[in-house]
Amino acid sequence: MLLNALLIVCTATAQTPKGGYGPPPSESGKCYAQCLIPGNTRTTKDSLEVKPAWTIPTVVTPAPRTTQTTYTIKEACSTCSFTSEESIVKNEEDVTIVPGYWEYTTTPARWTTVYDTIITRPEEVSYKVYDPKFKDGKHGMGISGRIEKGICRPAKTGNEKREVVIKEACTKMEVADYIWEDETVFVQVKAPTQRWEKRKADANCLSADPEDCLVWCLVDVPEVKERFTKKVKKGCPYGFEDNGEYCVKRTESPEVTKTVKVVTCDEPATFEKAVAISDNFRSIDIKELSKPARYEKMVRKAEYKLITRKVLTSPAKIDSNWVPPVIRKEVITATNVTVTGVIDKTQEVTESCEKTLCTDPYIETKSEGPIFTLVSRESTTVGGFTEWREVLCPADVNSYTIRTIQRALKSRGYDCGPVDNILGAQTKAALTKFQKDNGLPVGQLDFETLRALGIQL
Repeated sequence: MLLNALLIVCTATAQTPKGGYGPPPSESGKCYAQCLIPGNTRTTKDSLEVKPAWTIPTVVTPAPRTTQTTYTIKEACSTCSFTSEESIVKNEEDVTIVPGYWEYTTTPARWTTVYDTIITRPEEVSYKVYDPKFKDGKHGMGISGRIEKGICRPAKTGNEKREVVIKEACTKMEVADYIWEDETVFVQVKAPTQRWEKRKADANCLSADPEDCLVWCLVDVPEVKERFTKKVKKGCPYGFEDNGEYCVKRTESPEVTKTVKVVTCDEPATFEKAVAISDNFRSIDIKELSKPARYEKMVRKAEYKLITRKVLTSPAKIDSNWVPPVIRKEVITATNVTVTGVIDKTQEVTESCEKTLCTDPYIETKSEGPIFTLVSRESTTVGGFTEWREVLCPADVNSYTIRTIQRALKSRGYDCGPVDNILGAQTKAALTKFQKDNGLPVGQLDFETLRALGIQL
């Protein structure tokens, strides 16, 4: 049975000089044991970088782009032209054709016959009228016109040659990966430690039991290293530069030009005006009053007779009438000529050709790595021996005790199999796990373990 084996081991350790704890306590009716506490081995998983992170660059060269570029073959300049506009100016004037004058008319006297011996003919007054007299004359009218003339001087042009860019300067870009070399490293996977080993004693051992001639020895266990290969960056290929992420090479390509002929405008067109005055005169036939109308009074003396006389009922009279002048509206015209000069801007004459634009390449990057490998590292603590502890004596390990232990283990979640009062393999395994989980000495039914299970014997 495992329990008996453990007891044997503990008994053996009591006889080894390596225990160093002295003889067991002596008290009648009690059992004691000194047990080996094995070293604790802890395994950890560490990541070992076998290749640092790297960048995979890819040069992306956009498709060439072209455009239509326009260049001048004839510069914008100017032309001269002018327009003439005629306008008629009028000079209206009221011209007296016949001046106004007074005209006279006479009314003869009226007589009534009176049979009386009085004056046969009274004094008679009459008037002699003279009409006005006219003579031919001239009336002058004048007007001045403004005549403008335009003078154009054409533009002066020349010829020259110019360079036109038909393909821009650009940069070509190449990328490459770093040069990697393998490097071997040794990584510790097991730390150096010590462990207890049971070895044979010297040949002078007098005990008949071979187990009594074994001793426990504390031996050194060296570290264990494992070889790994890792990638180390050594630089860039020839001609490439390291920009910190990848290797790149840039090549400049020059621009491409072509020569074109250009008509230049050396001196623009000009315009000037010349002004002339045009005089226009006209003579109009008129009548001038040379002698105004007049009249004369003529008196005839009266005659006396003793005859029938005539009585003047209404004396002769003269009436005057103003004859207004004859005025005619005369119009004289002249021509104005206005010149307007126009300096027209001539359009620039251009030609087009296809121009290749520079589409700078760019780099797309993809990050890779780092690459790790898992390294299992073991570290072991050195075991030892417990002091002498009180344990159940074999006579006390009965069915009641075993049943109590099985129930206590089940109540704490440990699977010890059926409660069958037998210290079988499942019960031993559950008991050992309980001792390890609670930091108790492993391998004996010591009273510290029983107290941890809540068992009082």
